Amino acid sequence: MKTRIAVWMARLIVGATFTVSGMAKMIDLYGSVNKFNDYFAAWGIADLFPEGLVLMAAAALCMAEFLTGFTLLTGSMRRTSAICATAIMAVMLPLSAYIWIADPVSDCGCFGDWLIISNFATFLKNIFLTALCVFLLLTNRCAPCLFAPWIQWVQIVVAAAYCGLIGIIGYNEQPLVDFRPYPVGSRLYDPDAPAPEPVYVYRVLSTGEIQEFSMFDLPDDDTPDLEFIEVRQPAANPVGTNTFAILDPDSGMDITEDVVNPDSTQLFLLIPDLKVAGAAISFNANELAARTDLIALTDASAEEIDSWRDISMADYPIYRADSRTLKTIARGKTAIVGTDGGIITWKRTLQSIDPETEDLSIYASPSLFPRYTIIFLLAEAAILLIGYLPRLLKRKKL
Repeated sequence: MKTRIAVWMARLIVGATFTVSGMAKMIDLYGSVNKFNDYFAAWGIADLFPEGLVLMAAAALCMAEFLTGFTLLTGSMRRTSAICATAIMAVMLPLSAYIWIADPVSDCGCFGDWLIISNFATFLKNIFLTALCVFLLLTNRCAPCLFAPWIQWVQIVVAAAYCGLIGIIGYNEQPLVDFRPYPVGSRLYDPDAPAPEPVYVYRVLSTGEIQEFSMFDLPDDDTPDLEFIEVRQPAANPVGTNTFAILDPDSGMDITEDVVNPDSTQLFLLIPDLKVAGAAISFNANELAARTDLIALTDASAEEIDSWRDISMADYPIYRADSRTLKTIARGKTAIVGTDGGIITWKRTLQSIDPETEDLSIYASPSLFPRYTIIFLLAEAAILLIGYLPRLLKRKKL
């Protein structure tokens, strides 16, 4: 009896952690891809893997964690689920040790943007989880499962469909739950918040080294060995500062107050990387610009913006903004953010919008995540009952 209680406690702890971790990352699949790319950049292999392969790897990891966690929570596939959990931790434990020691990324991304913990805390968490996984590997079959064995595969298929649907919607449109600093209903720009200090980037001509300066320690204009490159805005930080800033492409001056209109509705086209976006977005963007107040924001030099404007025949203003902030505001290679008086009313990827839609406010729909989750849980409950029907009917006959 004590062993069964211990097994169920271990199942609940490991299963809940895996389930939440997998779902948190699958909700924001684009963010998971970004985290993969952060790791690759830190290891110097950013250009080694094609985008589609990275997406598949991120989705597979999220799905594996979610299904492993859910089967542990329900006691299903007792041997397989314990083996899968142990195998995952056999990779994650040494990886978290490396991240703690080498510190290649600021956080591991274990729970996406839902919960950010330190690299050391991640390492301690994984030691504890690994110990529980080994325990389950030895004892998981000592406790029963909730679902009848003959119907467990149906339960897993339904769970996989639910998890996959959440990921597809999040990647193609926007995450169904927004864990980031700029959710719908928040201000895109608050003029009363303290503005972040820009960073001035220079190149050392003799060595090619890149150096950054604040506005208070800028080098003299006649310093012979330094060449000015750009003005860069700090990364997004939701606490205490207004990190959203729109810059003039030519001068680098902050023109946010001149661009964001507090008295009307506006559409912002976010393009973190012009090279990745390409000119294929031009038709939809130009269609929107013909009917609405569309403003494009991208992290590119004035020359790159001019070149892209010629290629895409963009008939709308294009300004600069930090790519990290743009990726934080909305997901996608290109995204549209609708605002009313500077307040975010909706977000979508550009490819998911019909540019001929008369009333764009239809994209400000409420989150469907609670609805999908309730349907999923009801389906699992129905499968649970169906699994026990033969046993109940047999008892009635007796």
